[in-house]
Amino acid sequence: MSNLSQHLRIHAGFPGGNIIVEEYFADAVKVRQDLSMCSSWWFWWYFEAENLSDQPFTVRFVFTEGAPFGTAGPCANINNTHWHWLGRECVENNTFEFKFTPEIKSCRFAFAIPYLVPDLDSFLRDHPDITRSVLTKSSESRPVDLLHIPSKNGQFAVFLSTRHHASESIANFVLEGLLDCRCQNQGILQDCVDFFAVPFMDVDGAENGDQGKNRTPHDFNQDYGKFIYRSTAAYCELIRRNHARFLLSLDLHCPSHNQSTIFWVESPIRGDLDLLRSALYETQHGQLRYDGKNDISFGIEGNNDSDNNSCARYIQSELKQKNAFTLEIPYAEAHGIRINENRARLFGHDLCHAIEHFASVYNKTSTNIPHN
Repeated sequence: MSNLSQHLRIHAGFPGGNIIVEEYFADAVKVRQDLSMCSSWWFWWYFEAENLSDQPFTVRFVFTEGAPFGTAGPCANINNTHWHWLGRECVENNTFEFKFTPEIKSCRFAFAIPYLVPDLDSFLRDHPDITRSVLTKSSESRPVDLLHIPSKNGQFAVFLSTRHHASESIANFVLEGLLDCRCQNQGILQDCVDFFAVPFMDVDGAENGDQGKNRTPHDFNQDYGKFIYRSTAAYCELIRRNHARFLLSLDLHCPSHNQSTIFWVESPIRGDLDLLRSALYETQHGQLRYDGKNDISFGIEGNNDSDNNSCARYIQSELKQKNAFTLEIPYAEAHGIRINENRARLFGHDLCHAIEHFASVYNKTSTNIPHN
């Protein structure tokens, strides 16, 4: 076989793309994830392979920056159809293999299912009850979206954030499900609870394909109290303006590449996390399950005082709102169940029902919301 570059064009020249092509061989290509914005190794990558051949051939993608694969192997989207996991069976150490046929004109590969601003646009077209405005502008002048679902009396306010780390795409599908469920709610959420959501705290990073984690000089989730990024300061100001009716803040993340459980990251201020997680455990119906066994207690596994500039910690300690929490949803699998867009959205529904129970308890006990 001649040099693979005559049969395959590999690039990341599209929103969210991330790959550096090092060298083509007869049946393999060396690539690596772009870590130029990071202070340490991370695993996100996303590229397109355009098939220039009319004959079938198999290619091995060799990553030269470690083995950046999750528990379900790479993700693929053939001919711009839908994303699916290729499985760990195609992975060997720092490589994976894929067979092209003449019918496969192009295939996008990624560490996990991507989520970008056009995905949000599509979701919002189907949800006219959600108001979209601009929280602030990013450093590259992109709008940082603020989503708002009003209630009838606005007694309480819930705040939701994702993509403090640009590559944590699965959290957005959970957010979609949560907001979709909130739009359908005919109970206390519709009556009393306004929802505010920022789906891209680091919108530049997401659109540019950055890792986001361990960004230089620090990532967005280490910016609270430092505020070199506009979105973090604007998010805090939004919460300050709604101080008296603050009910809950949830910051949704994805953990490291090889983790496969849903878990809460506890803070030194526990607040009413036990109420929320017990509600989630008891009311969940989707295939992705939270079992309460893998939550990271404060002082364990690096969860310590060094994280005081994170979103949840800052809201608790500086904005004096005790019910600010961080939830981690894995990229690929939860307790052996493969994560796809719909399953992640249904977990968002479960999370919304837990918030409904949380709000009901507060509504019954007092109209005054206790803080720190």
